[in-house]
Amino acid sequence: MAKLKDLAKMEDRLVAGHGMCLGCGIPLIFKVVLRATEDPLVIANATGCLEVCTTIFPRTAWNVTWVHSAFENAASTIAGVEAMYKALKRKGTRPKRKMSAAAKKKLAAAARARWAKAKAQGKKRL
Repeated sequence: MAKLKDLAKMEDRLVAGHGMCLGCGIPLIFKVVLRATEDPLVIANATGCLEVCTTIFPRTAWNVTWVHSAFENAASTIAGVEAMYKALKRKGTRPKRKMSAAAKKKLAAAARARWAKAKAQGKKRL
């Protein structure tokens, strides 16, 4: 089990920019829980306070793959994602090694640049 000091040094997967209420414990809880997880990670989030406050269009506070679903569908949504991932692994289309932190930061920076360019051009979606 990871020590709290080690978890504090890990990269945030729920980043600043959410609209949670001041003093709300949910962002802190999710930051610690997400730091204790390993890649690959996909979050299925049902409609609720956490979903609404962390995904104010066109921004998101999630630094991981994230999918929204209706109240009753979160479990079946993530079960479908897991089945897809296992099928891709069987076919050999998933990478054999984990992505480095530097590569993740490079991908995130490229995504932010695409969003900024789209926003500057007045596009609502990419």
